[in-house]
Amino acid sequence: MKTHALLKELKKLVPEKLELLLLDLIFKRFMVVEVETTTACNRRCSYCPNSRFDRGLLKNKKLMPTRLFFKLIDELSEINFKGSLHPHFYGEPLLDERLPGLVKYARLKLPKADITIFTNGDLLTPKIKENLIKAGVDNFVIKKSQEDLKSLSNRGGLLDYSGGTRFKYCSFPSKFVVIDYAGNVILCCNDYFSSVKFGNINNEKLMDIWNKPNYRRVRRDLRKGIFNLEICKNCKVIEKN
Repeated sequence: MKTHALLKELKKLVPEKLELLLLDLIFKRFMVVEVETTTACNRRCSYCPNSRFDRGLLKNKKLMPTRLFFKLIDELSEINFKGSLHPHFYGEPLLDERLPGLVKYARLKLPKADITIFTNGDLLTPKIKENLIKAGVDNFVIKKSQEDLKSLSNRGGLLDYSGGTRFKYCSFPSKFVVIDYAGNVILCCNDYFSSVKFGNINNEKLMDIWNKPNYRRVRRDLRKGIFNLEICKNCKVIEKN
């Protein structure tokens, strides 16, 4: 049964307190880790905040320190993480020359995890693809243009689209943990400017951050459709015809 269907059934069958307890058990641990190794991108796509802001410009490139990436992977290994690892945020991961080495380390420490590279494909030569597969990449998701997308997001209100639909509830932060180049654990993939931070893996362990009462409360509220954060209030999706 899919997550949203399960949520509906729980609401019918159990009182609120028990429902929240069950949901905490279901979402006890994240399923996907998105980690920003580089902020730089070689494109300025209209559907991305990089088209409006200078965070992703090549001249403003910021890299996650290699030691910090390794620390994160070590902590995921300690909990026997078997979910998906996505080394990207709004940057183009293939611009990070360290990527094969980072992937190799992740594969060594996380043998059962799925490692997926999201890329615009501009730099994905056959040789680079071969090297990344040898390093341990399982999948490549290539999105070259807006036409490759089934829907558009206004990225928490950063992009101007007419119309759009607000979410009735949101389970994304309960399934995904997103970490920016500086080590901040942030709300979600739409938090382009890291406006909502729950901790930093430079000086905290990821699972300690994940289990913080405030972080848990935010995830619970969003699953119930309670949008207290401005970024969540402004978040819309636009379905393409």
